[in-house]
Amino acid sequence: MLAAMPDSVDPIAEQLRRATPRERELFAMLAALIEHGDEKQLRAAEMNLRSLIKETRRSPIPWENRQPGNFDPPND
Repeated sequence: MLAAMPDSVDPIAEQLRRATPRERELFAMLAALIEHGDEKQLRAAEMNLRSLIKETRRSPIPWENRQPGNFDPPND
């Protein structure tokens, strides 16, 4: 019986292969949470991850993060 050869490399498996030990540890912790299946813990992890992702997408220009209606000139 012949095993099917994948047409492309799994991007997640490839990223794990190239990951640092710290990154692998983070993945293992997330996998453990998912495997455990506690809905409250999964929801907390999801909310924290979403918050961190939003922080990484912030503009490097300080005045673009100001609340609408704030018309003070930027002095950052």
